[in-house]
Amino acid sequence: MDKKKRQSIDASYKLLFSEPKMMIDLLQGFVKQAWVEKLDFSTLEFVANDFISDELHKRQNDCIWRVKWQDSERWLYVYVVLEFQSTPDRFMPLRLMTYLGLLYERLVKQNNLTSEGLLPPVLPIVLYNGIRNWHYTTKIHELIAPIPGGLERFMPQFQFFLLQEHRFKDHPLLATRNLVSALFALETSTETVDLIAAFDALKEWLDDEAQKSLNKAFLAWIKGVLLPSRWQHIDAGTVDDLEGVRSMLEHTVKRWQREWKRDGLAEGRAEGRAEGRAEGQRMLLLRLLTAKFNELPEEVVTRINNASVADLETWSLRMLEATSLTDIFGGE
Repeated sequence: MDKKKRQSIDASYKLLFSEPKMMIDLLQGFVKQAWVEKLDFSTLEFVANDFISDELHKRQNDCIWRVKWQDSERWLYVYVVLEFQSTPDRFMPLRLMTYLGLLYERLVKQNNLTSEGLLPPVLPIVLYNGIRNWHYTTKIHELIAPIPGGLERFMPQFQFFLLQEHRFKDHPLLATRNLVSALFALETSTETVDLIAAFDALKEWLDDEAQKSLNKAFLAWIKGVLLPSRWQHIDAGTVDDLEGVRSMLEHTVKRWQREWKRDGLAEGRAEGRAEGRAEGQRMLLLRLLTAKFNELPEEVVTRINNASVADLETWSLRMLEATSLTDIFGGE
């Protein structure tokens, strides 16, 4: 994926999580710890992250919020890293610890300390939507080579809260209104009917004059991220509201159903079923390979599009252990 497109996707997510309601729903619906219930969300406010220097490659898709405890002047800071890339970052604990150190330095300079002169607590969250499982540690001390004899007492102790979207694949929407739950359902639903159900729930939850900015943020994300990732041939450029997107999706699904029936796929022709299965395997393999190796060479895409079901199955199995495209396609 080219840099410009990556930045556009990051900006769409950043726009969503710059909305207070998204942060409240994230904490209440997915952190689920007792202390969350003691927060006064009426005090929630966005914090600029301009303390990160250019030398450290300031991340435009990180969000920082702060909120007070109930009946208290104490602040809690929530640092959310929107890690929307295909490959997990092994050194994320180090990166986050560095950013938190910079945040604390700024709080000291601004004298934003507790009444006892202490630093406020910070909850670091990594929200990851990659296909591959995050198999790296979330703890900084596990990245440091151990030396026996007592030195371990002086190793830094730091850990971040990891939230992996793919763990909620086909997970039902939360019973109570939760916009982050709708976002996860839209991204991870594998069946069109589930995707449209999630969209309907989102539209109903946002059907309020006071939700204009959230409507705008979700519309930008749907047009810029969700639709291109699912149906690249759909042109949503002229759609300017969620109702328009809903109508377009419904029309598209109905048209596909008519075409499938006309072509005999809905009538169970053996040839149609085999080709449909092969096409599904091609799309899945292309998606997984792109997630693992980024942009694919044209010859690889052509080879997959012309492959048999047997070849597709062979390559899919090889991909599990492959570290390069040569491991999958080389030597044939």
